[in-house]
Amino acid sequence: MRHMFPRAIALLFVLVLLSGPSPLRAEVKLPAIFGDHMVLQRDIAAPVWGWAEPGDQVLVTLAGHTRRTTAGESGKWSVRLPAMQPGGPYVLLVQSDNTIRISDVLIGEVWLASGQSN
Repeated sequence: MRHMFPRAIALLFVLVLLSGPSPLRAEVKLPAIFGDHMVLQRDIAAPVWGWAEPGDQVLVTLAGHTRRTTAGESGKWSVRLPAMQPGGPYVLLVQSDNTIRISDVLIGEVWLASGQSN
């Protein structure tokens, strides 16, 4: 009975090693600045960027315009969508191993204002 305990531990150890996590591919990701209900500036080539597994192909589609790129050695990627006229709502799709769907994207004027109101 005493000799079964080390065997049970060894067997448990082997089972844990064999049932460990399988290698998973990293998913394409976007920074938090991209999200539903966003507005992209009209009349400029709008940048879209993020991260994926190094070497992965990334496909970005908005309003019938598609751009392809490959994630670099660090996993970073970026594309520039063509300059567009005001319009929407559109759906922005970013695809690699997974698909990110950003809904209600408008093209228009983006203003950044700051200061104090008295």
